[in-house]
Amino acid sequence: RLRTTPEIDLVVVNSFRFSDEVLAECEALKALPSVREKSIPLILLYDPRTAGETPEFTFHARGIDRVIHKPFKMADLGAVIADLHPDMPNAAREMPDSGRVRKIPLAGSLGEITFGELLTICIHQKLTGTVTVAQGEAFKKIHFEAGQISSISSSFIEAEALGTLLTEKGKITPQLNKLSLKKMKERQCRQGEMLIEMGCITPHELYEGLLYQAKVKLVSLFTWESADYEIEKGGTSQPTDFPLLDLDLILILKEGLQTYTLKRLQRYFAKHYQKRLRLLSSPRIPLEKYPLTRPEKILLSYVNGEHTVSELLTLSEIDLEKTLRLILLLIVVGRVAFEDRAYTHIVLAEEKPPKEVSLASRRQSSRADREAAPLRSWKGTLRRTPYPHLLVHLHFTKQTGALRLFPSEGSERGLPGGGTEEWTIYFQNGMPVKVVFPYIPELTLLNLLVKQGKIDEATADLVREQIEHFTNYQVGEMLIAMGYITYTDLSNLLTYQGEQKMLRVFRWPDAAFEFQAYQTLPDHAIEVECDLLNVVARGIRTYWNAERIERVLSPYLDHPLRKRGLAPRVIAKVLPDPSHLPIFHAFNRATTFTEVLQSAHTSHEVTLQILYTLLLFDGIRLKGKEAFYHLQEIETPLEGGEIAWEEAGGPESTAVESGSGREGPPVAEEAKRELPLVVDPDALVGLTETLEEAEVEATDTSSHIALPNEEEDIRIIQAELK
Repeated sequence: RLRTTPEIDLVVVNSFRFSDEVLAECEALKALPSVREKSIPLILLYDPRTAGETPEFTFHARGIDRVIHKPFKMADLGAVIADLHPDMPNAAREMPDSGRVRKIPLAGSLGEITFGELLTICIHQKLTGTVTVAQGEAFKKIHFEAGQISSISSSFIEAEALGTLLTEKGKITPQLNKLSLKKMKERQCRQGEMLIEMGCITPHELYEGLLYQAKVKLVSLFTWESADYEIEKGGTSQPTDFPLLDLDLILILKEGLQTYTLKRLQRYFAKHYQKRLRLLSSPRIPLEKYPLTRPEKILLSYVNGEHTVSELLTLSEIDLEKTLRLILLLIVVGRVAFEDRAYTHIVLAEEKPPKEVSLASRRQSSRADREAAPLRSWKGTLRRTPYPHLLVHLHFTKQTGALRLFPSEGSERGLPGGGTEEWTIYFQNGMPVKVVFPYIPELTLLNLLVKQGKIDEATADLVREQIEHFTNYQVGEMLIAMGYITYTDLSNLLTYQGEQKMLRVFRWPDAAFEFQAYQTLPDHAIEVECDLLNVVARGIRTYWNAERIERVLSPYLDHPLRKRGLAPRVIAKVLPDPSHLPIFHAFNRATTFTEVLQSAHTSHEVTLQILYTLLLFDGIRLKGKEAFYHLQEIETPLEGGEIAWEEAGGPESTAVESGSGREGPPVAEEAKRELPLVVDPDALVGLTETLEEAEVEATDTSSHIALPNEEEDIRIIQAELK
């Protein structure tokens, strides 16, 4: 009939039991001249339970255009026929569900549609245009040419930069990466072009690097749960001298869905557990390169519109997480759908919703709002605001900025210059990310490596000689270049070094400090991410004795307390010795610090250290008060100005930074009378000499100089000088 009947448009092969003979028969049918010349499509109906481990690309290799698993509904067959022959008069009319169409809006949220679905729909619809996905200020643009991804651009993310990825793959060294970036900015060209010009990589290696970069960027988008998208049809951004990106979409979808945790999968299916799943015969993305295992095929055979998701989870032979991930993959590629969403056609809408604000406008508005927000800065001393208190406050309130410390004289006698230079800790969202302290010999990278036994003294001397010769290398870069450490080793070493520097401050009896808040930190100010809670707990255990802690806790020893919960990882930092755990549980019975101190089996000093740490970490709280890490002075700063905390020996004060040009809230008359005298430093030169001649020590705030009628002024001036 195929040879003699010219009006045949479609061949459907119904296989009762699957076998190699069936495939051979289908291949022979497709090889007939009349079928081959007219390109007549062939559909195979078969039961997957009889097919063994046959991957789907085997069917396409034999000339089979579509496969439909038994059991199936006639609507599924009608959908396949309508897809193969859109102009066939009977298929769409006779099959009941073949006309259902879902229109995807050109702007929306990824809460309404997963990124995987959005990606496959744009490819299936052969989109030419741009899809923009934005989350906060971060954004990524995927450029399409007739349904194929041509390029991906995004806001700068160092981990996804081409040079960073080529360095990770071993194609270039970190030094070449930095050099190419420098030359790229000078020449105003792309980094890939500059690397080729420098002879570091070939055009083929550049193409492979761009493929890998595109995959990394696409996979990362699967982690953006609360993002918005916008589709712009038309236009092209593909360079004419560069090929389209030949991406393995199924691999990207699999890796992207691997980022879904079990909790996120359960959130996605929470509203669909009682819905039935239907098998669709025309997936948006064919699964030839994703052969199903036998348990997966058996699970797929139950997707017949009669079983709910909950029932499928019971019938599945694979674990819960893999089952949910497989079902989601099948939904994303359009192989299965919930019964109420079993659309025959899914298309992109023609127009955007009315009054839709573009993502670019939203990002600019958000950035403008943040830039208009006032910044805050604080000043004070560690005698009045203890160092652990300050660190924990900055951590729990998610501060971003620079904490500058000015040690009192004698705090660092062993350092060159007495250690009186500025010490700075940079914070990003409450985490220390860079520690810039003066030169401390025992905390240099080389000395730390020698102390840890990673290198010996002779090797350290050799590295120093190389750095003197190659002045553009830093110590870490030279150690990596010489093969002594890896990038992971360097990252861990910098983190350890930063934590050791921060611990050093716990020894200081006093210091002045200033915290300057920033909107964001520059990239060069982010090097590490220190475990601040661990630093605080270790610092208190190592350097804070009972006397120092009693000075802080003395007003609260008999104040009623209440116990709060702490995460196990935090308890492990506060109580590294399991034998100390009863101190924390003692608050189930005791109501004050005094009662705990009396009943504790540990020493008085150890008990105080644990109690102070628990109070700072909010494991216990003073009844009727907020968390202890909230400082009253920090809670009510002057917006746009600075807080000048009480200097040692001087009166408490609240003042706006002089000359800032910004006004704070009105100051009460009582507070005005308490404000210290603001003295011009130049006018104090002569007075300073007079004070020195009188041998008045700065630490003695009660000293008086017998100048006529100026005793009170001298007392205030002394406080200012100190």
